[in-house]
Amino acid sequence: MGINNKKKKEIALQLYLTGENTLKEIAEMVEANPKTIAKWAKDDNWESIKAADSLSTQQQVARMKEQVKELNAAIAARDKGQRVATVEEAEILRKLSAAIRQMSNDSDIVSSIEVGKKFIAFVKSKDLEMAKDVVEMWNEYVKTLL
Repeated sequence: MGINNKKKKEIALQLYLTGENTLKEIAEMVEANPKTIAKWAKDDNWESIKAADSLSTQQQVARMKEQVKELNAAIAARDKGQRVATVEEAEILRKLSAAIRQMSNDSDIVSSIEVGKKFIAFVKSKDLEMAKDVVEMWNEYVKTLL
């Protein structure tokens, strides 16, 4: 089962933000047409996103976790019998939790791809024929992550 374009686009953006891949390489990694990746990058202004993306994924996740912690502390500080999230607070907690999960998952996928690239380069320096087999297996593995 292939992944949908929305997910491919999300992963492609994350790979682009690392600054370590060309659009063509990203297209290969997410199994998309290079022209599609270039169109996404242009239409969604990835260059501006990259410039504004001064916080690492880990820093963003840490900030969201801090927000969850503060909201839970505010709820816990209420009088006994009132320590329940309002509808608005529950929705905020739900959205923060979903964003944390999504960012963590996307970050894990990008990290895995980057480690794989380094491992393949290492294998290639030792045994070119073996590297070809490793690349095939690695591509199959990455597909399971997407």
